[in-house]
Amino acid sequence: MNLIGKDVAIMRLCMVGNTPTKVDEEYIGTALRKVVKIVHEFDDGLFLTDFFMPEHIDKKNDYCHYGFLVLDRHNFETINS
Repeated sequence: MNLIGKDVAIMRLCMVGNTPTKVDEEYIGTALRKVVKIVHEFDDGLFLTDFFMPEHIDKKNDYCHYGFLVLDRHNFETINS
């Protein structure tokens, strides 16, 4: 299923059954229970969203790409198909 352009709701900080880390809470927690749009899918199964976190603009890691939130498929639920 192509998720690019789809609205998704961020519902989980981490995979079901795991305890969220401080880093999960720092990045994903800021967008928890919000609707974001998927704008790109990386080759490793991560998804770039349109949710911008300016305080993280200089960071580029598994959670953030130039200030934009990156999610794993376990973090969100699709709103529209």
